[in-house]
Amino acid sequence: VLRAAETAYERLAALAARLAAGVEAAAADAGLPLAVAREGSMLTAFFRATPPRDWTEAAASDTARFARFHRAMLDRGVMLPPSQFEAWFVSLAHDEATIDRAVAAARDALASLARGE
Repeated sequence: VLRAAETAYERLAALAARLAAGVEAAAADAGLPLAVAREGSMLTAFFRATPPRDWTEAAASDTARFARFHRAMLDRGVMLPPSQFEAWFVSLAHDEATIDRAVAAARDALASLARGE
């Protein structure tokens, strides 16, 4: 399948970049520090100002806020890994509309967190 779709990896990376940028923009609009670490089609959101460079920085992220974000995303129909330290995976089953729905859910969830809900 991958040989037949020569641009599969580029598409995966583009979809993941769209998701990462959307979630970061949503957090910025909500006034929350959130940075996404991304490699190809894998990404992880950290509640901190910059992507962590090592375990020490990752562990210093706001994991309690991530837990609230995770719950808020589940409430909006988006299933994320339950740990701040697990990667989100974008697949070829995802399309731009799916990514945009996930970003819209994140925008709503992050706004809710910013309001203290």
